[in-house]
Amino acid sequence: MKGGIWLVRQLARVVIGGVVFLAVLVGMPWLLLSLTRRVLADPPDATMLVNEPLSAATLVLFVLVGAWAFWGWLLVGAVLEAVDRMRHPGRRRLRPPAPLYASVSAVVGTVALLLDGFAHAAAGPHPAGNGTAGDVPAVASPRTGGVRALHAGTSAANLGIGVGGVDVGGAGWLPLPAAAAGAVSAWIWAQRRRQYQPQPPRDAHRDDPDLAPLLARPDTDGRVTIGVADGHWLDLAGLPAGGVHLAGPGGLSALRGLLITVLAAAAGSDSGPVVVITADDLRSLVGIDDIGVAALHVVESPDAIPGIGAALARGGRRVLVVRSRTGLPRGWLDEGDRAGLTVVSVDAEPSLPSWHVSADGTVVRPAVRLAVLNAAAAAVVLAGLRRIAPPLVPPPDEAPPITVIEDLPQPVAATSRRLRVTIFGPVRVESITAEGAGTVVPLRRTASLHLLLFLAVHRGGATNDDLATAIWPDQPVHIAARRLATSLWELRQALQHATGVDVVRRDVVLGGGTRHRIDPAHVEVDLWQFHDLLDAAGSAAARTERRALLRQAADLERGELAEGLTGEWLAPAREATVRHCIDALTYLAEAEADHGTALTLLHRAARLAPDNEAVQRAVLRRHASADDLDGVRRVYNALRDRCAARSDLPEPATVQLFEDLTDAAVTASTGAGAPERTPR
Repeated sequence: MKGGIWLVRQLARVVIGGVVFLAVLVGMPWLLLSLTRRVLADPPDATMLVNEPLSAATLVLFVLVGAWAFWGWLLVGAVLEAVDRMRHPGRRRLRPPAPLYASVSAVVGTVALLLDGFAHAAAGPHPAGNGTAGDVPAVASPRTGGVRALHAGTSAANLGIGVGGVDVGGAGWLPLPAAAAGAVSAWIWAQRRRQYQPQPPRDAHRDDPDLAPLLARPDTDGRVTIGVADGHWLDLAGLPAGGVHLAGPGGLSALRGLLITVLAAAAGSDSGPVVVITADDLRSLVGIDDIGVAALHVVESPDAIPGIGAALARGGRRVLVVRSRTGLPRGWLDEGDRAGLTVVSVDAEPSLPSWHVSADGTVVRPAVRLAVLNAAAAAVVLAGLRRIAPPLVPPPDEAPPITVIEDLPQPVAATSRRLRVTIFGPVRVESITAEGAGTVVPLRRTASLHLLLFLAVHRGGATNDDLATAIWPDQPVHIAARRLATSLWELRQALQHATGVDVVRRDVVLGGGTRHRIDPAHVEVDLWQFHDLLDAAGSAAARTERRALLRQAADLERGELAEGLTGEWLAPAREATVRHCIDALTYLAEAEADHGTALTLLHRAARLAPDNEAVQRAVLRRHASADDLDGVRRVYNALRDRCAARSDLPEPATVQLFEDLTDAAVTASTGAGAPERTPR
């Protein structure tokens, strides 16, 4: 009996020892390898190791190095012990101290949890109104045309039909993730500038509702947000299985919305969704031919759709087939041909469920709001998809588009120089001597230039989270924090070498954290001067003083803010500044007695917003006030040509003004009555 118990114990010891040995020999290096791959995907550089030795990234790196060393010691010890057992079976042997082994194992596990925490923080809980990942169960049967799949985020009780998108005055409606895509976002901001109505000048603060940033993550990883349903974003996969017939007054507009949202989500991706459409259908929808958008497959004959669509689907692509003029090819709806494809048509098709779409994109059953666009808007966005803007900050190994120097100059004497930062037009940083001579201050990293711009726009300063989220919005939190630390350190060093003073101040925020700001005692920013002059003009009692201050503010304008740079955080500040300039320039022109000076002011406003017809009408009136009929016709014809280039027409108010001005001029010159015109 005792012999049997002893044998069981020995077997148990052998089994447990083998499991522990395999865990140390295989499990620990597997864990370390997986963690090491994640760290080496974006390792801390030498600058960060020197200047931020206690950052999370460097601590993780040091722990991994120590864990690898400990595992190597265990492995060597195990091999030596095995050899020693074979040579000297009865000798007592040194074993690894259990507390040390347990401590290292705990540290490695903590590192794993820490990295997982970084990953989850990067993905983050998406706020209401932002796209999310993950499907929720079906909420209606595909057979009845219900919503089949939604990708849902934070519950948004207030996110119902008509909420969670951008209404682009008269041109359509888009859900926020689709609106945040590069080409679509650029078009939305262009529309807002075009539709702005000049107002009397005000102080520097603006709270225009349409200056709100498009705070949403663009669709990535195959997601395609096409609308809103039940308080969540509606994905392309949420359409009924096989497709849907879009009926009603909004059917064609919804078809354009689907076309644009899918192509915008697929921009720059080799594995995203694709659209198959005939050339006739494309022309009928947006009025243009194939313009070379990568995810758009244009065929001449409807009969070619099944073969091309099925081939793309077999290659793993999600395929949207858009039909706007004619029915579907015979045999197309066979299950074998249709597998993996989604057909959307405005022609009735018995095999497809039917959704009745209102003009604003709403569908009653199921309760859905789809993206809708008119033909002119869809054509402009489609053309913009050929020119996807570069990322806000190039990867670290790309050369920045500014002067690169090998050795920084020696620091100058403190307070002997000031910095002048110009952000109207191209961003320019200069070191100014007491005599007024200026020298361009080069920056090594493009990211440092963007950080300086952000701090110049946000005069009161910004926290680390503010900066990292704005400059690296699509990067995981720990990677953005690491790049921020490196770029901010280089910015501080470059500016300190140029002035002899640390001009980027760090203020401790109540409750923890740090706020960075530019020290106005050593730095002058043209945008700050512009805002100060607007504030002074807003509080000026005398009209002459007000005009003088506004003229000084207008003289600072040398183009739109930070020309050549992009970023969703920058767009609201840029548009607010353009509006301030338009308000000041049109106000000064209206009160200007000299015709040439007034036209110069108005043309400067028109240069900032060439498609803003309210400004163009002011130019027309000014030409007419000087009896310059040729000038009226020249300005109107140029505007009409620009509208025709985007398949559009001037606004009715502009056409009416042009006709009234020309009729009045003809009447004044001939003494005859105004010519009769065909009613519009």
